Amino acid sequence: MKRAFFSLIILTSFFKAGGQSTNATLNEDYYHWIDRYEIKSGRIVPGFFTSVKPYKRDAIVGYVDTLSQNEAIFTSRSDKFNREFLRNDSWEWSQPESNTSKKPFLKSLYRNKSDLVYVDKPEFDLHVSPVLYLSGGFDSYRNDWVTHNTRGIEIRGMVDRKVGFYTFLADNQSILPLYVQNEVDRNRVVPHEGYWKNFKTNGVDFFQARAYIDFNISKHIYMQFGNDRTFYWQWIPIAYLL
Repeated sequence: MKRAFFSLIILTSFFKAGGQSTNATLNEDYYHWIDRYEIKSGRIVPGFFTSVKPYKRDAIVGYVDTLSQNEAIFTSRSDKFNREFLRNDSWEWSQPESNTSKKPFLKSLYRNKSDLVYVDKPEFDLHVSPVLYLSGGFDSYRNDWVTHNTRGIEIRGMVDRKVGFYTFLADNQSILPLYVQNEVDRNRVVPHEGYWKNFKTNGVDFFQARAYIDFNISKHIYMQFGNDRTFYWQWIPIAYLL
């Protein structure tokens, strides 16, 4: 009975939920731009708290659009470029003309610059993009190259603009800096990751899987179920006895 009652509440909340948006993936540079525009404008970002991340995509677009009326904020070429990037990355909420590809790949792929393929309909919204990341450097302490490569896929979307969903799957191989590798050898854990195995003789191979669904129960109550990353910052006053 308890399970049935709880399920009924969840299903009912789906139908009562308003417009829904997935989160913008946590990224240091991505969120730095938003913090920068907030500082330059002197305006508090509506729709989310800067001490809790990630932010909702529709809130990001709404904030950037309100700032676009004040060109004094976007004085440099990089600021203008980043503003358009934020709008293009969540184009389902902004519909910018600059995101349309002039020459789609194979006529059907990357019709919009930010998505490999997409579906944009009132009852269903879907965005699918590949994930590729390569990096390399040299660690003098281990006298060896450190490398990292990621290959995967990212999927996000909405159903009836009431229920949002997100999935990130990626396979990674890394040769880590010595101080990180020492921690892996000591604790048998790759920091921030789950399942892993050895890669060749000096690296690690690990799989990343993040996914969630989210929806609004009411105007002020939001729920999310799944596995992803969230950042909370809290200021705690400390009293010193002199």
